[in-house]
Amino acid sequence: MPSPGASFVSPGESNLAAHLGKGSLFGHGFQVSLSDDVTSNVCGPLALVNKLISARPLRSQYLPEIGDVVLGRVSEVLAKRWKVDINIPHDAVLHLSAVHLPDGIQRRRNYDDELDMRARYGDRDLISAEVQGCFSDGSVALHTRISAYSRKFNGQHIQVLPTLVKRGKRHFCDFQGENYGCTDIEVIYGCNGLIWVGQSSKEAPGRSSFDADTARVDEAHDRFSYVQRAVRELICRVANSVRVLAALGMVVDPHNIIDVCQHSTFLGLQPKDMMISSFLNHLVRERGLV
Repeated sequence: MPSPGASFVSPGESNLAAHLGKGSLFGHGFQVSLSDDVTSNVCGPLALVNKLISARPLRSQYLPEIGDVVLGRVSEVLAKRWKVDINIPHDAVLHLSAVHLPDGIQRRRNYDDELDMRARYGDRDLISAEVQGCFSDGSVALHTRISAYSRKFNGQHIQVLPTLVKRGKRHFCDFQGENYGCTDIEVIYGCNGLIWVGQSSKEAPGRSSFDADTARVDEAHDRFSYVQRAVRELICRVANSVRVLAALGMVVDPHNIIDVCQHSTFLGLQPKDMMISSFLNHLVRERGLV
């Protein structure tokens, strides 16, 4: 039974109406019996909107919201649209009219653009996008109308609990590599629990229109180009830092990732040694990360 003014509930707590207010309305996370006894059925903090009280579960499925930055894999290429798996029960839809054109030009998509859809995003390609709309039937629409959203390669993607990634103003961050003797890498924090760590992707300049053959050559050059050893080690170190934070149940954000990376470097650990239990225990004990 929670104490008066409690802000956290666990499953099975009963007689909540007397402690949280008799005039309150109970929403998601509560069950009201025929005798007006209110019982919680989730574990999580309380959220209050006017008189409506709801409980947000600590572990829950990702619920898209407009403006969320997400990462996903193209599952199917259809007529004038792509289906993208963004870690929800059904695939999201990315329409051809909602993709970014080189140099930011604005024009209607024509039949040639539809023929070249697989040159833009093919099956199983990992892409970054933004949620454009959420509809009453549960469908989700995406868009990639700015150059920051693109196909990702030469890196790693890690899946964590969506609750560990908090919505914020910055979901695209550059990790400084000068202290590790290499160039910077990019880290993308997807609100759907997917984290991307890889080489910074830059759009090839000088093309005012999309050419499928040129795009394939440019992508093949970028995808199969040599990646320096120091860059690969930094990508592995940052990716393992994300895995360490997920194993400890901590929020995945730039501050915590830098903290774990610096700590592993101070101890002289290689990226492959960051997931051993002794480092996790030492990290918790010495730095107080929980």
